[in-house]
Amino acid sequence: MVATVGGTSIAATFTVTGSTYLSGIDYSAASIHVEPVSAAPGAVVTINGSGFPPFGLVQQLVLGGTDVLPVPQPHTDSAGNFITQILIPQLGLGNTQVDVAIGGTSASTPITIGSAIPASITVEPQSAEPGQVVTITGSGFPPFTSIESLTLGTVFVLPYPWPTNASGDFTIDVLIPLFPNGDHELVATVGVTSTTTTFTVTGSP
Repeated sequence: MVATVGGTSIAATFTVTGSTYLSGIDYSAASIHVEPVSAAPGAVVTINGSGFPPFGLVQQLVLGGTDVLPVPQPHTDSAGNFITQILIPQLGLGNTQVDVAIGGTSASTPITIGSAIPASITVEPQSAEPGQVVTITGSGFPPFTSIESLTLGTVFVLPYPWPTNASGDFTIDVLIPLFPNGDHELVATVGVTSTTTTFTVTGSP
């Protein structure tokens, strides 16, 4: 580094720390791991990376040739590790791979794109009287998406907004309204996905 003031110049040695991109260090042990290793479009998977340059931005994150880099970009810590989550896009079924590049260092790992699990709901108990509370469990819905509608017969019974988790599941308690005895259709809608089951009302006057 050279500093000049007026006609006087002086040179000094300056050492850059905390950066490894130009240091020539070999990061051949860099690796990534995806969990779960099989997922359907619309599911969320977690990617863990280790052995990369420290304090580096993930510059490339590709799944089966499709850019899935989150915003903001994840980055490694002081040990060269990172963790991030991605949403599986619409891809062809079968085996493919995840590719990551950070500061000139890259790694890949296989992943299997499978068919989506059909959405379903269950009620426990499967029959109840008006005024009782039942537990509704849903699975196979879009992840991180609010329940838009929950109806028993023609009555809206969703007590409050409730989202699905990363796996597209939810569990919620519902108060059974005043209904005639017999079987009634329970319909849950999450995003554009709907499914039904039958619930039995008993003990109505």
